[in-house]
Amino acid sequence: MDEAPGLLESQLVQAAYRNADWWRRTTVNHIERTERVDLNRLRTTISGCLLWLDTCLERPEICEPDLLSAFIQQFARLAGSGGQSRSDHSVVAALDQCINWTEGTGEQAASLYRARAIFFRTRVAESRERLSSLQSALSQAIPGSRDWIGTMVDLSEYYVEISRYRQAVRIFDDIRIDAIPDDVQDRYECATSLCRGVVLFSSFRNITQAETCLARACEMETNISGDDELAGWVARAYRYRGRIAELRGKPATALRLYLRGKAIQENLPMDAVVLGFFHLRIGELLAGHKLLSASRDHLAAGRRFFTAGANFGSGTLQADLGYAALYAAQQRYRDAEKIIQEALRASRRIGFRRGELLCLGYLILLQLRGGHLLRVPVSCAGAALTLWRGELSRNNIVGLLCNMPAMLSLAIRRMSDKWGHKRATERLAMCPCELHEHMEL
Repeated sequence: MDEAPGLLESQLVQAAYRNADWWRRTTVNHIERTERVDLNRLRTTISGCLLWLDTCLERPEICEPDLLSAFIQQFARLAGSGGQSRSDHSVVAALDQCINWTEGTGEQAASLYRARAIFFRTRVAESRERLSSLQSALSQAIPGSRDWIGTMVDLSEYYVEISRYRQAVRIFDDIRIDAIPDDVQDRYECATSLCRGVVLFSSFRNITQAETCLARACEMETNISGDDELAGWVARAYRYRGRIAELRGKPATALRLYLRGKAIQENLPMDAVVLGFFHLRIGELLAGHKLLSASRDHLAAGRRFFTAGANFGSGTLQADLGYAALYAAQQRYRDAEKIIQEALRASRRIGFRRGELLCLGYLILLQLRGGHLLRVPVSCAGAALTLWRGELSRNNIVGLLCNMPAMLSLAIRRMSDKWGHKRATERLAMCPCELHEHMEL
C-alpha cells in the first residue's frame, strides 16, 4: 500500500533537514535576503527569519557555528531596524535565544544585545529594557573593539533621547585616546565627534561647536567603504548638520546636507527608522518654503518607513508634527491643531518629554496665528510644566532659553510665516531628488 502524500512529504523534509548541504544553502539564502530587503517585504522577511531561526536553534548540532552566527547577526540587525508590530514577543524571545546560544558557545554577545536595544527604541523613549540591553552589550564588548565603540554611540543616543545630556557626553570623557587600537582610531574619532555634536545641538549648549564636531565626523566619509556602521554615523552627522543649517536660515545648504546623508544611508542595509527621519526632515524643510507637493512626497515616504519599521516611538510622533507643519503652510489650522493634540497625548503616554515640549510649542504658535488667545495661557502652562519635568530638570537652562527664539523662528518658518523667512539667507526653489515626478519652481 502506498504511503499517504503527507507522510511522504514529512519524511522528505526530515531527510533534507538532516542534510548539512541543504542547511548551508538555505542559511546562505536567508542571509542574502536580509542584506538588501525591499521595504514592502520587511516584516515578511523578519517572519521568515524567525521561522528558520526556530529550526536552527532546535537542532544546533547540525548547524555550522560560524554560518549560524552570521545568520543570527543579520537577523538581529534586521529585527532591530525593522521591528514587528504583531510579533514583539517573538522577536525579543528569538533574540534572547540567540544571546543564550552565543553565550553558551563561550562567545560574547555584545552585538546581539545592541540589536535587542535598538528593537526597543521603536516603542518608548525611556526604556529599562533598552538601557539594560545596552549596559549588557557594553560590559561584554572588548574595550577598543567595533562593538565597544558602537555600543557607546547607541548609549549616547539613548541618553540624548531622554534628555540626559551630561550622561550622554560623559560616556567618552574618561577614555584615553592612546588606549584605542590604531585600526579603529578613525571609527572612534567619528563616533566621539558625532556624539558630542548631537549632544551640543540637542541640549542647545553650543550650536557653533556642535557644527564643528559634526563636520569633523563627516570628514570620515572617505573611510566608509566596507564599513556600514561608520557610514551610518557619517550619514547621521550630515542629517544634524542639515538641521543646524536650517536653524541658521540656510535652506538650500540644509537640503544639500540632508540629501547627501540620505544617499549614504540608502546604500546601507535597511534601517527603516533612520530613513524615515531623513524624509521627515526634508519634508518639514520643504513645507516651510511652500514646496507643498514635494513636502507631501517626503512626509508620505517618511510615514511609510516608520510604519514598515513598526515605529511607535518618537519617529511616528515627529512625522505627525511634519504633517502639522504642512497643514499650517496650507492654512489648514484646524487640521494642524488636531494632529498636534493627538501627538501631544501620545508623547505624554510614552514619556517623550522633548516631543511633548515641541508639540506645545507648535500648538502655541497655531493658537496665536488662529487668534485663539484664550487657549495660549493653558498651552504655556503645559510647556512650563514639561520644562520642569523634562528639559529644565535635565538641561542647561541658560542654553535652552538663549536658543529658544531661534528654535521658535525655525518652527515659524516651517509653517511658511513671512516673519520667519526674514532670517533666511538662501532661496529654496525645488527639491532635486528622484522622489518627485515633477519639480516645483
